[in-house]
Amino acid sequence: MNGLTSLLEESCIGAELYLEELGGFLTTIDQFIHAQRVRVQTSGTSAIASDELRLHVPLPDILYSSFIISVLSFVEREVLSICSLVQQPVNQKSGVQSHAQQLHWRKQLRHSLPAAHTDIDSRLWDDVNSAVAVRNCVVHHRGLLRDFSRCQLIQDFGARRALSVELLGYLNPTRKLADAILEIAKSFTLGTYRIAVAQVGTEDHRIPRVDDD
Repeated sequence: MNGLTSLLEESCIGAELYLEELGGFLTTIDQFIHAQRVRVQTSGTSAIASDELRLHVPLPDILYSSFIISVLSFVEREVLSICSLVQQPVNQKSGVQSHAQQLHWRKQLRHSLPAAHTDIDSRLWDDVNSAVAVRNCVVHHRGLLRDFSRCQLIQDFGARRALSVELLGYLNPTRKLADAILEIAKSFTLGTYRIAVAQVGTEDHRIPRVDDD
């Protein structure tokens, strides 16, 4: 086993542990949200309809949305780290904006690990693209789903996963949606590491020293 293979395998273990710990963090978020809902309902707003409670308790939206953004940022970082170890990155023009930026790491992955296109199940690719669309809706469109360019992709994802992804015209970031995206992130990240290890194989890769030119 060469040094790069060892590094990739150790990083894979670290990524898996981190993603598992995030599952526990979701429980902490749930407990905090529940406490805030109780506070609101006991302060004179108990008559508010359940589908309107989110307008008075914005914490679920904020916390679950932030969680989803963080998870996908972690996936992007891990994928780009893998690509930088396995192969030189694709040359990109600077100043690429919004949607193209979000595609960058997926394009980079296909370039650096060609097997990712075929060895990662097409359904998982669909889920990853949907998860990124959810993230982009939150970051670039304030969560407004109705006229978001990838609205249909998100709605199809919701139907496929039996998730309620829309509420009052907005994206509905729930615990179930956060759980689904965390599961997708774990499958995709660990799958990418396995493909990288297989590609590196027994080739004589040398891990660069920090003082190498």
